[in-house]
Amino acid sequence: TEAGAPAAEAFAPAASTQQTTSDDAGGCETKASVALAVGDRVVVQGLVGKTSLNGVSGVLVGMTDVRWQVRLDGKGKWLLKAHCLVKVDVPRLDLRSQAVHIAGTWDSWTVHSMAWDETAGCHQYELSLGKCAEESFQLLLKADWKLCLHPDRNDANPYSAYNLCGPDADGGGKRWTIGKHLADKAAEGARYRVSLRLAGDGHPERVDWLNISPVGLSDETKERPVHISPPDAAPAVVSAGVGTHATMNGNSIQPPYKSAFVVGDFNSWKPREGMAWDKERGCYHFRLRLGYRQQESFQVIVDGDWKQCLHPDEPDASHHLGSLVCGPDGEGHGKNWTVGLLPQDRAARGAGYEVRLFPAVVLADTGRFSQPARLDWQRLDKDGMPEVMKEQDVRLPLHESIKIVGSWNSWRPQQTMAWDACRSCYHAIVEVGRERLESFQFWVDGDASKCLHPRGEAGSPFVSTESSTICGPDEQGQGKHWTIGLNPLERASCGVRFEVRLFLAASETGSVSPIAKRVNWVRMP
Repeated sequence: TEAGAPAAEAFAPAASTQQTTSDDAGGCETKASVALAVGDRVVVQGLVGKTSLNGVSGVLVGMTDVRWQVRLDGKGKWLLKAHCLVKVDVPRLDLRSQAVHIAGTWDSWTVHSMAWDETAGCHQYELSLGKCAEESFQLLLKADWKLCLHPDRNDANPYSAYNLCGPDADGGGKRWTIGKHLADKAAEGARYRVSLRLAGDGHPERVDWLNISPVGLSDETKERPVHISPPDAAPAVVSAGVGTHATMNGNSIQPPYKSAFVVGDFNSWKPREGMAWDKERGCYHFRLRLGYRQQESFQVIVDGDWKQCLHPDEPDASHHLGSLVCGPDGEGHGKNWTVGLLPQDRAARGAGYEVRLFPAVVLADTGRFSQPARLDWQRLDKDGMPEVMKEQDVRLPLHESIKIVGSWNSWRPQQTMAWDACRSCYHAIVEVGRERLESFQFWVDGDASKCLHPRGEAGSPFVSTESSTICGPDEQGQGKHWTIGLNPLERASCGVRFEVRLFLAASETGSVSPIAKRVNWVRMP
């Protein structure tokens, strides 16, 4: 679809990254006779209004009220009632002892065998990027193009949701691509290890890759400075092309665009709502209210041009998740920010939010970046002011260190958390393993009797703010852990790294004993 006048079917279906309800689609005539569950493969049947979706297959990824969230092959996410969905029985494959092959652009689609790694439980292949710093590929069973494993769309990657399809002969134009996503840190000659991950029974589950280039290999992202984010913000990066950054002269930040428009469900995806520039904060800002679905998805259009779209790097994006800022370009289709998707947003019908876009800033005298771009939002109170969230205060004793203990190191206090005075937090990097879940606690000075733990057995701010409330320090932490990966939107694949953060605040009485305020984590680029 050409920018500037997007077709309704291309952009309008988004309630959460191109999703709609069965009511919007005209209702259903069929009845489901089989119980459904997250992860089931289904086919749409009986839609009366949106008949083009009938016969399209997809995967159930969540439940909202009485509707299922379905990621349809090549059509993004939709909300559909259960009686519009028929479960498809997918034969289970066991690829643990079966040959898997890979073919790609690096050598004109020559077929190669992948190596089986018994320890990691996956098939692997290593490749290097060519002059364009991009390579695409598909996977084959028995070296047969009629038995192709492929994503449901082109240029799929591990950082954005997609459906793994096949084995079949329908893989034309549907490939994985290394190098299109900023997180790949692509460069000519960069080396990657591609992995086909299997479920416990050997069924193909997902494809991912890891940059295994020698330390020091140059790439465009290497020169970007580290950005220390505010406590509730996640670091984000924007392309450093012409006209994509603000310029700082002295203490004044000049806006980089003539205009910036927020487009979303609430304005039929038309660039009508301009963002105001706040020279004091150095950001564009815009206010919105949640509708009856208690979610709103949006993008930012620069100068009213759809080819100049500022968008996240993934569907269902949020600053709470560490989603990156990309653009301005014409690659934003299907990649929206969504307010109200996570518990941290405290979504409610009619709730107001201020969306803030902080552009990347370049120092006028040196031409170097002082900070990358960032987009976030704040919930507003009834007076239109930023809402202050009430948090549980936990007083800590005087201590020398905070150690994080977790499932990745057999619950041994081996990792001392670093202190960041700018953010007033302890922080540590955690890499997710094969199970795609990692649990942890904090021990004051490495003492298990001074354990900081959540109120629930599996605390996560991405599941329930209540379950993530800090308790302790005490001896009552048995079986109570924070857990990374409980929400699929965290995209906690094997090898993905998260920064875990324990935020402190000074005591109101001036006591030197710090107060633990909250725990959260963000996916690292």
